[in-house]
Amino acid sequence: MNLLFLQHVWRINDNLLGDRDFCPIIRKAAALQQSLNLDLTAEIERLKTEYSAQIFHRAAQYLYRKETKSSY
Repeated sequence: MNLLFLQHVWRINDNLLGDRDFCPIIRKAAALQQSLNLDLTAEIERLKTEYSAQIFHRAAQYLYRKETKSSY
Protein backbone atom coordinates (compact mmCIF):
# COMPACT_ATOMS: atom_id res chain seq x y z
CA MET A 1 0.00 0.00 0.00
CA ASN A 2 1.22 3.44 -0.68
CA LEU A 3 0.82 6.50 1.52
CA LEU A 4 -1.77 8.13 -0.73
CA PHE A 5 -4.01 5.10 -0.47
CA LEU A 6 -3.82 5.12 3.34
CA GLN A 7 -4.58 8.81 3.45
CA HIS A 8 -7.57 8.29 1.20
CA VAL A 9 -8.91 5.46 3.35
CA TRP A 10 -8.56 7.40 6.59
CA ARG A 11 -9.34 10.77 4.99
CA ILE A 12 -6.25 12.38 6.51
CA ASN A 13 -4.65 15.19 4.56
CA ASP A 14 -1.90 15.91 7.09
CA ASN A 15 -0.71 14.71 10.45
CA LEU A 16 -0.21 18.05 12.19
CA LEU A 17 -1.29 18.90 15.74
CA GLY A 18 -4.06 21.26 14.73
CA ASP A 19 -5.97 22.44 11.72
CA ARG A 20 -4.72 24.52 8.84
CA ASP A 21 -5.23 27.83 10.68
CA PHE A 22 -3.89 26.91 14.13
CA CYS A 23 -1.17 24.34 14.59
CA PRO A 24 0.89 24.86 17.78
CA ILE A 25 4.21 23.09 18.10
CA ILE A 26 6.39 23.20 21.22
CA ARG A 27 10.12 22.87 20.81
CA LYS A 28 12.05 21.36 23.71
CA ALA A 29 14.48 24.22 24.21
CA ALA A 30 16.95 24.32 27.09
CA ALA A 31 14.65 26.49 29.24
CA LEU A 32 11.75 24.06 28.81
CA GLN A 33 13.98 21.09 29.61
CA GLN A 34 15.13 22.82 32.82
CA SER A 35 11.50 23.36 33.82
CA LEU A 36 10.70 19.70 33.16
CA ASN A 37 13.64 18.62 35.32
CA LEU A 38 12.57 20.80 38.26
CA ASP A 39 11.75 18.78 41.41
CA LEU A 40 8.36 20.27 42.29
CA THR A 41 7.85 18.04 45.33
CA ALA A 42 11.03 19.35 46.95
CA GLU A 43 10.06 22.92 46.08
CA ILE A 44 6.63 22.52 47.72
CA GLU A 45 8.21 20.99 50.82
CA ARG A 46 10.58 23.95 51.01
CA LEU A 47 7.65 26.38 50.76
CA LYS A 48 5.76 24.47 53.47
CA THR A 49 8.59 25.13 55.89
CA GLU A 50 8.69 28.80 54.92
CA TYR A 51 4.95 29.61 55.11
CA SER A 52 2.13 28.58 57.42
CA ALA A 53 -0.61 26.11 56.52
CA GLN A 54 -3.13 28.97 56.70
CA ILE A 55 -1.42 30.74 53.79
CA PHE A 56 -1.60 27.57 51.68
CA HIS A 57 -5.27 27.14 52.57
CA ARG A 58 -6.08 30.73 51.61
CA ALA A 59 -4.16 30.41 48.35
CA ALA A 60 -5.94 27.16 47.48
CA GLN A 61 -9.34 28.73 48.21
CA TYR A 62 -8.52 31.76 46.09
CA LEU A 63 -7.39 29.64 43.13
CA TYR A 64 -10.42 27.34 43.46
CA ARG A 65 -12.85 30.27 43.48
CA LYS A 66 -11.11 31.92 40.57
CA GLU A 67 -11.22 28.68 38.55
CA THR A 68 -14.87 27.95 39.28
CA LYS A 69 -15.87 31.56 38.60
CA SER A 70 -14.22 31.45 35.18
CA SER A 71 -16.03 28.19 34.37
CA TYR A 72 -19.45 29.83 34.32
